[in-house]
Amino acid sequence: MEQETMLKEIPQAFKLHSQHIDTKFEHIDQRFEKMDERLEQVDSKMDNMRIELEARMDQGFEHLGKKIDGVRADLTETQNTADFLLDKTAQHEKKLRYFSEPQSSFPNDLIPSFELSSAALSQYWSKGSIIFAISGIQRKRAM
Repeated sequence: MEQETMLKEIPQAFKLHSQHIDTKFEHIDQRFEKMDERLEQVDSKMDNMRIELEARMDQGFEHLGKKIDGVRADLTETQNTADFLLDKTAQHEKKLRYFSEPQSSFPNDLIPSFELSSAALSQYWSKGSIIFAISGIQRKRAM
């Protein structure tokens, strides 16, 4: 009889033990589900942060590109000014060489030539400026 009771209690003990293990597994499953939710939240936050960072970087690069374009325009303007000044310096040096050497006439490439259209002349005239329209004047150097 004792053996029969023990044989009946053994399946009951296994059943209780399996229920206890099932309860633990359910508890572990719940913890894993909570961890999955947290990981999804972290993943979502990371995606949002990445998107915000990309937007800020794009905005920063656009701003930097505009600055570079401005610097490029300033540099181009400076180069044009330098070229103009170099040309004028070369013209003045030519004139100085001409005036330092005895010659009988003023060379044609050193003669200033100004041509203003009537519209430009009236524009300057309306602003109160005094404009002289000089076209093809040749001067001879007095000896």
